[in-house]
Amino acid sequence: MESLDDKLDVMKSKKITSLMQENSVRLIKINIRFTKNNQKYTIDRMNERFKSYEKMLREIIRQPLKMEKEIRMKYVVSLEADRKLKIMKDMNSEIEMTIQKMVKDLRLEYSNLGQEKQFDEKIRQITVSAKENFTSQMDKLEEKLSQELSRPEKIPPHELSRIYKMDEAALVDLKVITPLQYIHEIFNCRKEDERYMNAYDGITQAILECVGLGDSAGAGMQAAYTVDARREKKKQVISGTLLLKDLIDDVHTLVKQLGVPPEQRNEEVIRKVWKRLSELFGESPETREILNHLQPVYDLFGFKE
Repeated sequence: MESLDDKLDVMKSKKITSLMQENSVRLIKINIRFTKNNQKYTIDRMNERFKSYEKMLREIIRQPLKMEKEIRMKYVVSLEADRKLKIMKDMNSEIEMTIQKMVKDLRLEYSNLGQEKQFDEKIRQITVSAKENFTSQMDKLEEKLSQELSRPEKIPPHELSRIYKMDEAALVDLKVITPLQYIHEIFNCRKEDERYMNAYDGITQAILECVGLGDSAGAGMQAAYTVDARREKKKQVISGTLLLKDLIDDVHTLVKQLGVPPEQRNEEVIRKVWKRLSELFGESPETREILNHLQPVYDLFGFKE
């Protein structure tokens, strides 16, 4: 099974390739613009090209580290020493290769314009700046991960999978890991409040019942013998999956409102979300119990109907 580090390396490699492609497109546009204006062989054009490389270099440092932070926070996985060393080695290599490409692509044209020494100084400065930037970003990454992952209420995906009886792959596909983690964080801070615990239990039961509806539809599809029957069951599975995502996203929206002081809550948003949940789950006998489980969440807002 592919490790999280391996997945991150693949994702970061694709991101860096994408950033290089974006730079190539920018360079083409710069050349076209300056050529049209009869300024192809000017220092202004070369400086614009240099700035494009600068932007690419900044993003090559920022984007992979941002990805490392977000994925590790989502999966609640710390940054070990050997991983840190690999990141540093890889990033220093990327910085060096990018600067070498800048020199290869730009130095001769700067030299033809009599700006060779100025170019070499710009390269020296950008090299120092890039390495300082990387060191700073790396320190921030470690600090942020240390803060976030030390919080006891941060729940890892494998635990979400156990609680809600869903594969981790399904949690990822539905993009519900972060919403579910937030829901748990808010209610973990209110463990002493019985009303909040009743609401939390209701959310859990509602999600489990919604998952169960999808599982039942999936089992029915296995037993369907005709093409039309299998097609109909497949529609039910897709519908159940979308229903589950809508449920989690809407509950997440409600819980975010619980996470702010009462005077800052948006009553219009809360009522609108509750109306949507009522329409999704309250009109069918098969799903009405799901809405009943969620009622304690809505009651926490204390609206007078």
